[in-house]
Amino acid sequence: MLAVNVADVATPLAFVVAVLTPPAKVPLAPLAGAVKVTTTPLTGLLKEWGATPIAAPDDGALLRALAGRRPDAVIADRDLGEGGDGFAALSRLEATLGGSLPSLVLTGDYDIRDLERVNEAGRRVLHKPVWPAVLHAVLRFELSRLAEV
Repeated sequence: MLAVNVADVATPLAFVVAVLTPPAKVPLAPLAGAVKVTTTPLTGLLKEWGATPIAAPDDGALLRALAGRRPDAVIADRDLGEGGDGFAALSRLEATLGGSLPSLVLTGDYDIRDLERVNEAGRRVLHKPVWPAVLHAVLRFELSRLAEV
């Protein structure tokens, strides 16, 4: 899971992004050209965009890493490994932090019925492979929700 926190409005995508992802040895999201991306490249990409990424393998570890801060957005992998689920982890984060969080879920699962079943909160879902431009646009859209609140 990755968390984003908007701290500097002068930078186009200055935010703190929380990232929920399986352990680093497991690919997180292939980007353009079917290149496998793990947590480190994803956080590197977020840094290039001006974000402060905070990555963790589950919601409990993410909350500890956030140390009381509220992320501006959260990117979660659907499959967090060892039975972990990104949708459920996002729901627990929101319950703990209070209120909804701009978020998106990355998945390689194309079973629409299953995704509808587990996505009770109607979260934005991106299917792998994820192009950087698409991830950037969706993240910007989710972050724009902050200004509306």
